[in-house]
Amino acid sequence: MDSKETILSIKRGDSDVFANIIEEYSGYLARVINNVYSLNVHDTEDIIAETMIAVWKSAKKLKEDLNFKSYLATIARNKTIDFVRKKRVNMVEMDITLLADSDLETDFLHKELLEFLRKKIKETKEPDRAILILKYQHGLKNKEIAAKLGLNQNIVDVKLSRQRAKFRKMIYSMEV
Repeated sequence: MDSKETILSIKRGDSDVFANIIEEYSGYLARVINNVYSLNVHDTEDIIAETMIAVWKSAKKLKEDLNFKSYLATIARNKTIDFVRKKRVNMVEMDITLLADSDLETDFLHKELLEFLRKKIKETKEPDRAILILKYQHGLKNKEIAAKLGLNQNIVDVKLSRQRAKFRKMIYSMEV
């Protein structure tokens, strides 16, 4: 079935077409999703399902000349980004903040993660290392860090954001 026929079937409300779409495009969508962010099979399947729901909900708005495969890829990519943001955006900030919290260090996984983060902070080059230590071990605000290190606050903000993203990527690639 070509894009135009698929779109017309979706617009008619033909629910059988979704079984065909899932069968035909699920492998492709899984690759798209995992190119954005490497996820486990269950999360990938959930995002594929959410993609199909989004297509179903927007069925009446679809244009017949639309490249359906690209349309699916765009929705899947956006759903993946939303999923990662919702589930994981605060995890690294929370774990770095826990560096000084000895109650949670008794838990083996947290202890291992905290050790990993400490090691990575030590390996980080200056001034990023100083910024991370002042932020997460000393609890200073970005403005205070900038003043203490003689940097512009925007630079501190950007460096913290980049380091958190770097740590987040490392942690999730470990499947912690």
